[in-house]
Amino acid sequence: MLRSLISLVILKGAILAIVACGGGEEPSPTAVSTSPSPPPARPQATAAIVAEDNETKKSEGSAASGREITIVNMDPGGGGGYTFEPADLEVAVGETVTLKLIAKTELHSFTIDALNIDHDIDGSQERGKVEVVTHTFDTPGKYDIVCIYHEGSGMVGTLTVK
Repeated sequence: MLRSLISLVILKGAILAIVACGGGEEPSPTAVSTSPSPPPARPQATAAIVAEDNETKKSEGSAASGREITIVNMDPGGGGGYTFEPADLEVAVGETVTLKLIAKTELHSFTIDALNIDHDIDGSQERGKVEVVTHTFDTPGKYDIVCIYHEGSGMVGTLTVK
């Protein structure tokens, strides 16, 4: 009798295992993530590379579509003080220039009040954030460039339109 009882328990266990495994039904497909991989990190521009790039562009002169000047908004979090690199710019009257403004690690502005130019570049949201601005400089003169957030810390420069 004990033997029959043990055999019955084993048989019930085997039946339960077969039923629990789904018995022959096709397994449902599992979800596969189709998220794209994150983009590669942007290379960080250095002041030396930017200055060399600007000198090359100055010597080439302006093309029909204008020239590009890269300006790095430096800050202590980005490895420097509060400065524009380069701080002093020179353009010709009537020249159309594309300004590539880079913020290292903080919120900055590139502001020339007298020419109604005022652009924020928020490096705190995206390291090495870039804003591109194109402007035609029609009025000769010397203009103050400031970062309205860090002017008191010395983040100023000049634009000379000749």
